[in-house]
Amino acid sequence: MKTKNKIAAVVVSGIALLLAGCGGGGSGSSASSGSGSSVALAALTNSNAQTASAVSTNSANMAVGGGQLGGGALAAAGVTNTKGGNLNLSALARAIVTAVQGNAGQLTAGGLVGGVIQKTVPCDVGSVAVTWDDADNSGTLTSGDSFSMNFNSCTFYSVNATISGGLAMTNMVFTGNPGVTTAWSAKADFTFNNASVQEGSVSGQLNGDMGFDLSTTDSITDTGSISGSSLTVVQNGRTTTLSNYAIDFTQNANSGAYTLAINGGVYDTKLGGKIDVKTTTTFSGINLAAGAPDTGSLTMTGANNTSVVLTAQGGGNVQLQIDSNGDGQVDSVVNTTYNQLSSL
Repeated sequence: MKTKNKIAAVVVSGIALLLAGCGGGGSGSSASSGSGSSVALAALTNSNAQTASAVSTNSANMAVGGGQLGGGALAAAGVTNTKGGNLNLSALARAIVTAVQGNAGQLTAGGLVGGVIQKTVPCDVGSVAVTWDDADNSGTLTSGDSFSMNFNSCTFYSVNATISGGLAMTNMVFTGNPGVTTAWSAKADFTFNNASVQEGSVSGQLNGDMGFDLSTTDSITDTGSISGSSLTVVQNGRTTTLSNYAIDFTQNANSGAYTLAINGGVYDTKLGGKIDVKTTTTFSGINLAAGAPDTGSLTMTGANNTSVVLTAQGGGNVQLQIDSNGDGQVDSVVNTTYNQLSSL
């Protein structure tokens, strides 16, 4: 692959793999149908409590990947093992940041040095217009820079993917160097503007904003978050929107131990409305590969103060306490498993 194609190719392949891993099925709507905070809350009942729980846990998985509220590579440097699973937005963000950091210098080829650098980079088919505001005129990606891409039916045969639309990174802050220094951090605000991907028979679209923050002090335990005002994912006719959201996580690379918390609004066409999600006890697990957390709980609140409290029971089991009339009392209890929820 030609050097000039590296940035675009990594971004295309990363988004393609991640969108290919998003849950399918369901009847759908457009990206705008669930994107605003004005979407009506859905009433939570005995009949939809498990669907609401599946929507909530899957939304948490969007930030960290994997299958069951944290099972997967929380902050993988590359984008791997996501096909057939869930999105891993933290891995997507890190992959893009890594690609741009490692290859930004190619954009200064041909005598361009510092300032606002603009280039149109050819893909195998189509092109991508790149704009880099090199704030300190260093010729390398550093804190304070901003970076954007506008894809014009950009196809790379190596990943059999075509991407259109735009993405941007702003408010970048970097310290240290992953893989070189023990302590490092990376922050960036992402904006996706109809970033649509077609990979074979699979297609998907990202719209909205996402703040990315990942750091470590010892190169063993990563601490990260994905947050923003509104992020919409559309695939196979199904729309999921996170609003005023924050998903926080940690991961120990040696032991596999992890923690995870999600807070914010969640809209999903499978549920047919929005619910408010608040983690009341941070989820934690000792075996990342096993997936299901051992402890933790979250409360989902819908219309008329109806609610469902999801509590991890260990061993892949989960309990749902349902208040279907909003009086603050538990009306029914459902014992199920994360495997059953993930199939919804």
